Amino acid sequence: MASEQTAPESHQPRRFGGLDRWALPILLTAALLLPVIVFGAVKGMKIAPTDIRKLLPTNFEESQVYEQFKSRFGVDEMIVASWDACVMDNPDVLKFQDALTAARDEQGPVFVNVTSGIKMRYQIESAGISRETASKRISGLMIGPDQETTCIVAFPQARASEDRKKLVARFYQIAKESIGLESEELYLGGPTVDGAAIDIESKRSLDTFLGLSLLTVMLLAWFRLRDVKLTALVIATACSCSATAMAALYYSGGQMNLTMVMLPALIFVLGVSGAIHMVNYYRKAAAQGAGEASADVAISDGCFPVILSSVTTSIGLCSLATSQIKPIGQFGLYSAIGVLLSIPIVLLVLPAVLHRMRGQISTHFSTDGNLAKRERETGVSRGMSVLVNWVCRSHQFIVIPTIILLTLLGTGILSLKASVKIQNRFSPRAQIIGDYQWLESRLGPLVPMEIMLHFDADNTLTAWQQMQMVQSVERAVKQTTAVSASLSAATFEPIVPKGKRALGRMQRLATIDLWEKSLPQLEEAKLVSVEEDSTWWRISLRIAAMNDIDYGQFIETVNRNVDNQLAYLNQPGVSVEVTGGVPLIYKAQRQILGDLTLSFVTAFVLITFVLIFVIRSFAAGLIAMLPNIFPPLMVFGTMGWLGTSIEIGSVMTASVALGVAVDDTIHFLTWFRRGTRNGLSRVASIRFAFKHCAKAMIDTSLICGLGVCPFLFSIFMPTAKFSLMMLVLLMMALVGDLFFLPAILASPAGKLFAKRRKPKNWVKK
Repeated sequence: MASEQTAPESHQPRRFGGLDRWALPILLTAALLLPVIVFGAVKGMKIAPTDIRKLLPTNFEESQVYEQFKSRFGVDEMIVASWDACVMDNPDVLKFQDALTAARDEQGPVFVNVTSGIKMRYQIESAGISRETASKRISGLMIGPDQETTCIVAFPQARASEDRKKLVARFYQIAKESIGLESEELYLGGPTVDGAAIDIESKRSLDTFLGLSLLTVMLLAWFRLRDVKLTALVIATACSCSATAMAALYYSGGQMNLTMVMLPALIFVLGVSGAIHMVNYYRKAAAQGAGEASADVAISDGCFPVILSSVTTSIGLCSLATSQIKPIGQFGLYSAIGVLLSIPIVLLVLPAVLHRMRGQISTHFSTDGNLAKRERETGVSRGMSVLVNWVCRSHQFIVIPTIILLTLLGTGILSLKASVKIQNRFSPRAQIIGDYQWLESRLGPLVPMEIMLHFDADNTLTAWQQMQMVQSVERAVKQTTAVSASLSAATFEPIVPKGKRALGRMQRLATIDLWEKSLPQLEEAKLVSVEEDSTWWRISLRIAAMNDIDYGQFIETVNRNVDNQLAYLNQPGVSVEVTGGVPLIYKAQRQILGDLTLSFVTAFVLITFVLIFVIRSFAAGLIAMLPNIFPPLMVFGTMGWLGTSIEIGSVMTASVALGVAVDDTIHFLTWFRRGTRNGLSRVASIRFAFKHCAKAMIDTSLICGLGVCPFLFSIFMPTAKFSLMMLVLLMMALVGDLFFLPAILASPAGKLFAKRRKPKNWVKK
């Protein structure tokens, strides 16, 4: 029977060139490069500060408007702080405020401005406003709904905000020294705290979970390989691959960021995958009597699939470099470089070590005696034999329903939503989430959004009239239900006498004149920016962080309200710009969805062309991609149907999974085509492929998938989501390659993949 056929197993291979001659030079070269690689890897592990508002490139309109805002009003970095006893009549509030104001570093003051509810209410009251009215004006901004709870808001210098982690640590230190508050007693929020939390949790994930991932992979590799020395070689190879990638990052001037945290872990597990495949080739060669040439045979057998799978994996990763979100693009580029740099390590250094240690390793797998009887006779174990027979007999019940399922689930991708909100960046267990919940329940919303009203040279309004127009726009915007607090120059508007007699008019003019003379103070407070021929007025809005507001609809409502109000006022020479955290976050969310589609389509097209070129068949190349799009369509389609949002950690996995899935597909197709080339039927060739690479496919999927599981416990959600998605996608890829792909090959479509050897007497006519 065809299914009982076996392929010729004699190994008189095309030899790499003789590791007897080249093993030592390869190892010496690797040893010389090792110190350089280790030094670069250690330096490359330093995480650079992260600003979630700088995810977009500078050529985006939203980024340019934000830069213009910063040039006029300074950075919108701020730390909002409160504690249980932070109330209006507590003298510790002003004491802490004064200590922050007095804080210095080598270059001067640490904070450009420090205020509190107490100070701001006093400033408003000084304009003749009653305490009740003053409190109402800053309610939800600096004073809580109970009219007692307040906060301190510190605006750091631009230089100090470059290292947010250090700045927040200094903030805690000042609180301890000035009023005896411990860090756990303070509740902090604001963009500066967000950035510091990202930096801290990124570093913690790298320091804690990378080591646990290494230990997990080591234990899983030993469990699957059952050989301590082979396990040590696999781990050492993977560590070398990861270190080389990090060294490339450092020497090329790149920096670790919130997404790069997963770079060393990803390259590590991909290195494990490649090393296990090479070890598998080595063990098979040794078991089939290749003897001292086993490492040469491993290179011969593994050269094509290892290089091709690495190239396709790097294509999948490099497609992420098309992303306009900077951290995603950098991750894609450097991970692709890391995969390509891993090729000589896996394909040359590892076999060279195996060759030098042949007396210690080869003997363990030197004969067929270690294989079960059925495996020696049929080429696969009993369990694999049952699987092969079932898949081949039932291929039509696998292929057709799977294609229908993929089509249905694929439509769910159209419903995917993206988010970079704070509640999706941190686990509910994170301190920053608890702090935000406390602050927003006791005080008010914290996410900043800015409106800039520009009065150009053609405008004839006085400063007072401009302020009145700003106030009118501010009130129109606050009709939006999501805006419950705002701050502008109008917050400090004095009470103007309304009398119609001469005395009342004089008092009104005097009040307005006095207010206009205080305009420099408003400039100093960064609420107004006066240029040579124009004036910019700032309206600072606050949006709740801990909610599910649709930023797109919210921004649309704000823009509509502003435009309608300006049209109603009908003043020439007035324009408006909306910027700040909310528009930037919304743009990033939209960009993430666009980049997911673009990177995946790019990877799909490029990898398809590679497979078409290798298989030498357009139809076969397209069909071969079905098992590879199986994992992302299943996972992301299901997420779309369930309404689950994706974020930075998730979006990177689609192209990564596509590249990794192609890895096993290529190994399987390589052995299948070798079987058909040697005269085996398609069913026997499937069995032949199962014999040579199924175990390695299972090993790599389990080890790589479970190896990133420690990152699931990170409270930094991009890292946790990345590891979860990688685990699920790798398991789905294994299902696709062990069930879907063999079923396709057993179906009539499998004829496109068969590679028959031409008869010796074949003559071209």
